[in-house]
Amino acid sequence: MRSIILLCLTFSFFCCSQKNQYGTKKAPVINKYQQKYSITTFPIVTTKDTTSINEIRFFTIKSCADTHKMMYENYGLWTNKLDSEYLTHSFPRLVWSDLDLFGDGQLFSVITDGKESKDAYFASLIIVGSDNKDCLHKNYPNREKIIQLLSKKLFENNFSINQSFYQILRTQS
Repeated sequence: MRSIILLCLTFSFFCCSQKNQYGTKKAPVINKYQQKYSITTFPIVTTKDTTSINEIRFFTIKSCADTHKMMYENYGLWTNKLDSEYLTHSFPRLVWSDLDLFGDGQLFSVITDGKESKDAYFASLIIVGSDNKDCLHKNYPNREKIIQLLSKKLFENNFSINQSFYQILRTQS
């Protein structure tokens, strides 16, 4: 009996002290659309400088391509493809430029990515304003409005059975 209790305590200690695998110290948030997400900051190294940008990672997903599919179904064909940041799956990083997300004339660029591995499973978005500001930065004025809009669209996308995105992605690759 004593060894079982010791084993349980040891197991719970390791489970509680494990670092968050998604790169943030805060637990993921669950919004009103039941989307579990976190915002992670990571460095971007260029030839001249190193800067950082925020990425929202959604964990309540069917596939790491859920953000790709959601953007395609709501905003049409992407404007550019890049290598995935995570290089662990066959999906590229997709870019939509000059999107009017709210119908108010303000333009954004949205980059989708995601990761499916034994260590992490998420679909992600990076959003940059036409002023080149990181729209997921904690001080960006419309941050919550953007998160709520894209969370809602992702939630609604979970019920979509439209497979045309995957056919188009294969032909565009």
